[in-house]
Amino acid sequence: MKRTYSREELHELVWSTPMQTLAADFGLSDKGLAKTCARHLIPVPPRGYWAKIEAGQKPKRTPLRAVDNTGLQTVRIGGKSATPQSEYLAQALATIRAESRQKDEALVAPAPVDELPKSVAPPSMSAPAKLEGNVKAFVAEFRKCKPDRDGYISLRWTKVTPADVDRVGILLSRIHDELKVFGFSFDCLSSRLGFTKDGTKVDFCITAPRRKIVTDSKYGWKQYELRHIGRLNLQIWGNADGVAKNWTDTDQRLLEGLVPQIVESFRINHIANSESEKRRRQAEEQRARMRHRRQLVELRQKREEDRLGFLRWIADARREADDLRATISAVPQYGEIPADYARMIVWARQRLADLENKTTVERIQERLVELELYAEPDPFFDPEGDPAPKVNSWDD
Repeated sequence: MKRTYSREELHELVWSTPMQTLAADFGLSDKGLAKTCARHLIPVPPRGYWAKIEAGQKPKRTPLRAVDNTGLQTVRIGGKSATPQSEYLAQALATIRAESRQKDEALVAPAPVDELPKSVAPPSMSAPAKLEGNVKAFVAEFRKCKPDRDGYISLRWTKVTPADVDRVGILLSRIHDELKVFGFSFDCLSSRLGFTKDGTKVDFCITAPRRKIVTDSKYGWKQYELRHIGRLNLQIWGNADGVAKNWTDTDQRLLEGLVPQIVESFRINHIANSESEKRRRQAEEQRARMRHRRQLVELRQKREEDRLGFLRWIADARREADDLRATISAVPQYGEIPADYARMIVWARQRLADLENKTTVERIQERLVELELYAEPDPFFDPEGDPAPKVNSWDD
C-alpha cells in the first residue's frame, strides 16, 4: 500500500473497501483513517452502508466536492504520527511488516494440484481450543468471577459477559501461539493482562461494548437501555504511533480474523515500549547523576565550613595556651601561697598541658584524618565542576 494519494483516489478506496479492512491494510485504526478523510474533506460511507451492499442493495455514494485549498489535494496516510521514533524502530517495524507480508503470501499461495485436499472446512471461531499455561489459568480464574448488576464479569481490565469467556480464551490462545514464536510470554498475574518479552510488557484489555437501544417512546420522550451486542473489543496500550491498537468485531470480520494484525501491533509496540523504557531509565540515571553532583556541592560547602571551624579552634586553643603560659609566669608564686590560689595554679598548668597536647602536629594530624577534611583522593571531587543550581523541584 502506498502512503500518498489524491483526494479522488482515496475517495474511491474508502467507498470500494470497508473502512476497517482498508485501515488494517494501512496499519491504522478505522477512526484514524476516518479522521484523515475528514481533514481532507473526503466523505466516508455511513453506518450500515456495507450491510446494504451485502443485502444486494445499491446505496448512493456521497460525491466528492471540489475544494479550493490546494493543500488538501494530496493525502499522506499516517501523517507525522506514523513517523518511527528512531532509526532502530523504523528498521524493526519494516522487518516485522515484511515478515507479515511473507506470511500472508504463504497463506494465500496456491498449493500444488496433487496436494489439494478433497474438502476444506472453514475454521470454527467458537470451537474448543486447547488452552495452555497462563492462558488456561486466567480463563479458569475468569470463570469464577461473579457478574455485576449489568451482567458483566471483569478481571485485570478484561470485562465481558460470562458467555464470552470461552471465546476470550480461544482468542488469547491464538495470539499467544503466534507471539510465543517471537519469545513472548503471557502475563496474567499483573494488574493488567499483557505479553512480556525481555522484561518489557505490552498491556492490553478486552471488553464487550454495549449499544444504546430505545426501549420505549411516549409523548416525545425516549427511554434507552444499554445492551450487549455480542461483540468484543481488544485494545493495546503501547507507545508506537501510527500503528493500529484498537480492534472491534464488525459484521464483516471478527477479532479472530485480525490475529496477524494484532500480533504485528504487539511486536511493534513492544519495540516502542522498550525504547520508551530505555529513555526513561536514561533520564532517571541523568536525574540521579545530577542529584549526586548537587549533593557533592553541598558536601564540599559543609567541608569548607568544617575546615575553617577546625582552624579557628586551633587558633583559639593556641591563643589560650599562650595566655595561660603568660599568666602563670606573671602571677606571684613565692612565699606562703593560700590553698585556693595554689589549686588555681595547678589547674591552669593542667589546662595548659592539655591544650599543648591537643595542638601538637601528631594530634592535629589524627583529627584531620578522623574528620576527613583533607582526604586524598577527594571523595567529593567532581571532574565536571559545579553543576548549575537547581531552579525548581523538577529541575534535575
